[in-house]
Amino acid sequence: MRPQTAFIIVSQSQTLARGVCEVVATLAPEVIVEPCGCHDEGLGTASQIVTTQVSAVMEKMSEQGAIVLMADFGAARLACQQVITDLGERSLRLGRGPLIEGTAAGAVAAAQGADLAEVLRSISAAAQFFPEEDATDILPPAPAVDPLAPRTVVYGGTEPLSARPAARLARIATGFDAQVTINDVDAGSVLALMGLKVHPGQELRIAAEGGESLRALDAVEAELSDSNAPWPEEIATDQMKEPEAVTQLREAAAQSPELPQKTAAEENNATSENMLPPPPAPINPLDPVGSNKIPAAPAASDTLAPAAESAELIKRIGVGPLPVSLEK
Repeated sequence: MRPQTAFIIVSQSQTLARGVCEVVATLAPEVIVEPCGCHDEGLGTASQIVTTQVSAVMEKMSEQGAIVLMADFGAARLACQQVITDLGERSLRLGRGPLIEGTAAGAVAAAQGADLAEVLRSISAAAQFFPEEDATDILPPAPAVDPLAPRTVVYGGTEPLSARPAARLARIATGFDAQVTINDVDAGSVLALMGLKVHPGQELRIAAEGGESLRALDAVEAELSDSNAPWPEEIATDQMKEPEAVTQLREAAAQSPELPQKTAAEENNATSENMLPPPPAPINPLDPVGSNKIPAAPAASDTLAPAAESAELIKRIGVGPLPVSLEK
């Protein structure tokens, strides 16, 4: 039984159309495949050529047969669409797929007894069977991604960039041997970062130059993407520069000789000795009274003066007889 679907290869090159028919005939020799060339013909003339070829093929088939037009591009495809519109035959369809592979797949399906709908699906599915190595040979290789190229990051904070997160971001940016910029401003300046007025979801462009540009870009990108994330330990300690004054003190302490450490008993004795007053100097009886070693005795007038004043005060107040010691 002859297959119910035939094919007409419409191309702007008669040679190309005949070549496709030659290839398909080796795969499905029992299927009708006819060439139709319309090179350098206008749209009206090309439509007439295709209509004539369709009529010739219909005479070879039964009333239940169908014809699939396979066109390459340009005037050939437009001529096929015009013929389908003019004839209005439901059994006349335009195959949508690669010219050679689609025609071969459709012819093989028709040879196996598939109906028109199944043949059209086979033609469309032929585009999915291109070998991947062929595609890589045709398409240019994808450009390599430069890890040091500027990056676009979406700010992941829940609130606008305020002073505290800006200070944290600036400290991270200055912790590397690289000059980092965010939207073309210095990422190490807190005021410059706050001047950007960054809001949640805003896209930021970060760039870096220097020996540690890659590490700086990764750290700044991670901080901007998730500003609520904990500060990485390596950034907080190893990558932060120590103040110069602290570094100088540390080097001086390392170069100074170590002093012997005192025991706890020695430290306690030294503390108690500092708290007690020094012992008095020994007194020599041969030294004169007025010398510096023996303190001079207080004068009698200085001792009796307060007593006399007290006695005079008691007399004025009138508090009974005075003691004998006060009257004297």
